Amino acid sequence: MLKLPTNFLANATLPLWVGLLLLLSAWGGFAGPLWAASLQIQVLAEGEGTPLENASVCLGTSPNPQQFGAYLTDEKGEVWLDEMQPIPFILIVSKAGFRGEGRVAGRQRIDRVMVASLAPGGGGPACDVSSQAAKREPSAAELQVKHLVINGSAPLTLNREVTLSFTVEGEPTEYRASQFPDFRDVQWQAFVSAPLFELSPGSGEKIIYFQVRRYQEVENSYLQMVSNTIKENIYFSDR
Repeated sequence: MLKLPTNFLANATLPLWVGLLLLLSAWGGFAGPLWAASLQIQVLAEGEGTPLENASVCLGTSPNPQQFGAYLTDEKGEVWLDEMQPIPFILIVSKAGFRGEGRVAGRQRIDRVMVASLAPGGGGPACDVSSQAAKREPSAAELQVKHLVINGSAPLTLNREVTLSFTVEGEPTEYRASQFPDFRDVQWQAFVSAPLFELSPGSGEKIIYFQVRRYQEVENSYLQMVSNTIKENIYFSDR
């Protein structure tokens, strides 16, 4: 059994937690996504307060501490996770030359920042993640959409149906596009490299918002990682 230190996150200066992942469908009978939020984890050297780059961060369960992902912190000592759903999970943070820390977290439902301070030394729980593993499962900030183009950068269209093209860093499985920045009117669709989009009726400037995600089912849970949102505009004339 994982023994958790009582002083974990004692030096946190910001609120601690956020919702993570999708609720197991067997817990409460939900079969689809619930409310989502974002999580920022920052790892610091205890006493100094300096960021720890390449610290290992694992999110999972007792049987599988990496079930929900294993990551390395960036030069700011941070890992970012967006639109993660609330279920209980175990967090383990470790780095060579420091004492590892672990925590069991309950369900969280608002955007939060967690700050973990690692004391010099050794021992404690360990998160075993290599650079290669971290690259295979990047943080949400590394699933990026870039250079959205509508109809090959044409300034004007006479047809409501337009073609979207873009570049993506990472491996998305789904996308969504909308004229609303919160995507209130659309559902996620299977990822394609050049999707079609139907503009709203009426002449005028149309702004399209675009986003991708990586979504998969692991055992009885649904995992997702969502990219940044990018937008582009085009003028539509129905005359």
